Amino acid sequence: MKSAILLIGLVWGTMAWGAEPPKEIDRAKLEARAAKNDVAAQFELAHALYWAAGMDRDLEASAKWAKRAAKAGNAKAQFLQAIQLLLAHGVEGDSKAAIELLIQAGPGIEKAALQGDAQALYISAQLYFRGCNSVNNFKLDVLLARKQLKAAAEKGNTEAINLLALDIFNQYKQAPKDPKNTPKLAAQWWLRAAEVGHPFAAKMLGDLLYSDLLGPRKPKEAARWLKQAAELGLDEAQFIYARLLESGVLGAADQQSALKWYRRAAMQGHQLSQEILVDKYFHGKFVEKDFEQSFMWLTLLERQGNSPPLALKIKQTIIIQLSPDQQLAVLQRADALKIKVSPVTENDSMGLLGCSLQTKLSIRAELFEWRIRKGDTVAALVLGMEYLDRAKRLTLYHLHLRDKAGQFARSGTEAGRLKAQELMRRAEQDEKAANEFYADSVRLLTIAAEKDLVLAQHNLAALYLLGMGTKKDPAMTAKWYERAAKLKNPRAMSRLAELYVEGNFLDKNIPRAVELYLALAETGNANAQNNLAVMYLEGAAVGQDLPKAEEFFRKSARQGFSEAQNNLGTFMLEGHSRKGIDYVEAVKWFTLSARQGNARAQIALGTAYHFGDGVAKKDSRLAYEWLLIAGETFQRAFRTTRNPDYIRALKMNLELVAQNKRKVAAALSSKEIEAAGERAAKFVAINLYHPNQAAAGDPKVIQAKANRGDREAQFQLGILHMKGLDGPANLVQAYKWLTLAKDAGHALAEAERDVLSQSMKNEQIIAAKRLARKFEPVKLEKD
Repeated sequence: MKSAILLIGLVWGTMAWGAEPPKEIDRAKLEARAAKNDVAAQFELAHALYWAAGMDRDLEASAKWAKRAAKAGNAKAQFLQAIQLLLAHGVEGDSKAAIELLIQAGPGIEKAALQGDAQALYISAQLYFRGCNSVNNFKLDVLLARKQLKAAAEKGNTEAINLLALDIFNQYKQAPKDPKNTPKLAAQWWLRAAEVGHPFAAKMLGDLLYSDLLGPRKPKEAARWLKQAAELGLDEAQFIYARLLESGVLGAADQQSALKWYRRAAMQGHQLSQEILVDKYFHGKFVEKDFEQSFMWLTLLERQGNSPPLALKIKQTIIIQLSPDQQLAVLQRADALKIKVSPVTENDSMGLLGCSLQTKLSIRAELFEWRIRKGDTVAALVLGMEYLDRAKRLTLYHLHLRDKAGQFARSGTEAGRLKAQELMRRAEQDEKAANEFYADSVRLLTIAAEKDLVLAQHNLAALYLLGMGTKKDPAMTAKWYERAAKLKNPRAMSRLAELYVEGNFLDKNIPRAVELYLALAETGNANAQNNLAVMYLEGAAVGQDLPKAEEFFRKSARQGFSEAQNNLGTFMLEGHSRKGIDYVEAVKWFTLSARQGNARAQIALGTAYHFGDGVAKKDSRLAYEWLLIAGETFQRAFRTTRNPDYIRALKMNLELVAQNKRKVAAALSSKEIEAAGERAAKFVAINLYHPNQAAAGDPKVIQAKANRGDREAQFQLGILHMKGLDGPANLVQAYKWLTLAKDAGHALAEAERDVLSQSMKNEQIIAAKRLARKFEPVKLEKD
């Protein structure tokens, strides 16, 4: 179990010192060299002033010297000046000038990196991580970034070592079982940086040592590194070290020392430390109760824009306890108490890797726009899709806010009314931002779509269909779906066919819809096969052809497509098959569909068990269980949809479920109903849809694969034997192969075998099991 004190900040901190921690630098001497046009000195000075490395931070002076060195052709200085212009650090922001500088800097940094310059390798790694290297047209290249980062780390660049460790740890968090990236490896790198005084590395090493990720916790060793980082001025380390001191894990709890470190972190504006001081002085926890001190820290907390609920409650009590004069005196003390972030803490939000997410997105957008202006249509597609994704998320969020606003408005209280107004304002802002992103997405996707990038065409058509970022336009919708369809995009072909069949937004065009569905069906598209089957069944769009309908229903259902499985079950139940009504097979397909969460199949299955049609025996308890599951499936859909037509349909289905439940419940005891409810509550839908894995195929190939132990081939062979699709049905062989497929983990095999067993004699099942036990996979001969 990981400690509650472990607060690992997974951020791209970048306190760029260089090969070792900063030592005091004689600024006057360095400036004298820089003034004599020593370009290396100019960059060194600009770098030190920016990162407070060996001298006080001075962003304006840093920008001045970076500009001079950049003008003289120093690639590292060009990079630094570009960052200053992008982030408006010491100069007025100018993204266009910054991009031009990045273009200039790229080749020089790349050349120095190839020559083994550790600092150039580290800078280049940053550029590749963020997609800011002009050498490859500002494209992300994480693999190359990691390669260069490791090279810089191996050369002793402390910042590269720290960033490499953080990257390893982030990869571990994403894939804990990957042996290439482990907490131990990250700790080894952090140790190298911490030993030469890197504060962030020391803090992260302390975090790891106090967790259980490196084995048994080592509180004292963790405290050593956390104290080192705290003494260097890192606010988060000061806070965590204070927690360790007061927890008693280092020996006797040291409340006074803990208070000192909380205060040091709080003086940097550390929110949690300030909250703790508010609480300590208010309640007198290991300090003398002091409402004025509590109120002062609370005031500072609020001035930073932080108002946690607990602090607000404390404030209400304090205001009653303190006189107006006392409150005024505290406010004056708060004015005099200057919150000042240490250079070490501030460094964590500096530079290309330390800036805010919004700034990173803005930089990325600027760089992509530059690529687009140079004719890069892939960049238009990528940025257009990013804008579309942001627009969709903002749309969902503003709808959520409107729902919450409605709830507060209906409360009938003044507080509720004010909260509703606030939420509506935020919703309107998010909706406006979403519309702007939709409009930008249309602009960019149009550029990519004109160059036949099919993903852009499909999404652009959808935007014209929905009227997102543009007006609804049937002609443009048809144009882009048709162009995507000509490039064989399945989603575009399917959506276009649906629109042609509906005949609402686009003019009805059944021949074209059938053409599209047939083309998709030939590729094994389960959705198209199912839709074609419905058209052949109903005969409204094409002439009714029941054998064709059954053929396409089966092709789709065999792939695990839930809707087709339910439709095929209904098809068999209604006697449309050449064999007439087949309750047993209907139940088989209803079962497969129901297990995937299809509510209509769940109702049909419940009905079958209640009346005993197609099942081994009548079972009203199981019938009631499936009806409960169907009701919950409809309820989940009802809670998430906003479509009025769908809501009406769901209400009708819910009423149907309720009627059937009442009928079935009449045959059950209260205990049986309760037990069915408990079982239904445990139901979890599974996904059995495996596109393009139809049972049909060359029987010889399927047999050969099955003999070698291929579970999919074993499943398909079982189906072939069960249905007699390649000769007479052989139930014993079907059961054998389905058993083997089930034992190998095939998701569909058990359900198929269970249905099959209902039409087999006991001696047949025993014989099949004997054959399955004797099976030995054929080994491929070695070349």
